[in-house]
Amino acid sequence: GPGGGGGASVAAAHQLGEALSASLHALLPCVVPPLLCEAKLLRGYLHMLSALLESHGSRVLALPAPLPAAIGGHLIAALAHHELAVGGAALDTVFQLARSAALCAAQAELPAAAAELLAGLLQRVGLALLGGSLHPELVDPPGGNALLALIAAAPHRWHEVASSLVELQPTAEGKQAATLAFGALLTARGVSRSLAKPNRVKFRANLADLLRLTRSARFAMPRLE
Repeated sequence: GPGGGGGASVAAAHQLGEALSASLHALLPCVVPPLLCEAKLLRGYLHMLSALLESHGSRVLALPAPLPAAIGGHLIAALAHHELAVGGAALDTVFQLARSAALCAAQAELPAAAAELLAGLLQRVGLALLGGSLHPELVDPPGGNALLALIAAAPHRWHEVASSLVELQPTAEGKQAATLAFGALLTARGVSRSLAKPNRVKFRANLADLLRLTRSARFAMPRLE
């Protein structure tokens, strides 16, 4: 009938989604620490995960615990890898993950395991950027893009991170400067939470301003474990 083609494509998409979910269920427990040390394997894994997130993000985000936590562990390990290409691939994957989460969160509440994954990544990426432990070549553009997407996906969690850093400052003047700087990150230059390229450029310019404060000797930062 006239609607037959549409029904077939929906069925095919559902079948593909089920196959992807089954593949991730089988693959993720096999990504063990020794494999995370092999740069070539790790880059391939990250590129595959990024592609899956770009095309089937809701499926990945719907994976049951403990699989999202496993993904988070892999991404954090990749961020700390000595090879810059691995760190860049990890940040690109974080961007795709958070972008998918922001799209899903606009329609329905995220699964608890996915929300916990995002919260952990936002804290890790945010503190690595603000504290200077991320390699300078990874700050702009991949680090800034990843942070913006994480903030778009988990704005309340970012507010908690920023507030905790403000409270960590030892003087009233330091607290005031931090409050203004964190506020400017999401307001200066007409920035929004859009992930469109022009807005990402504005956000990264704001981030550069913030980093000049947070990386100064007078700014107190927690130790990144």
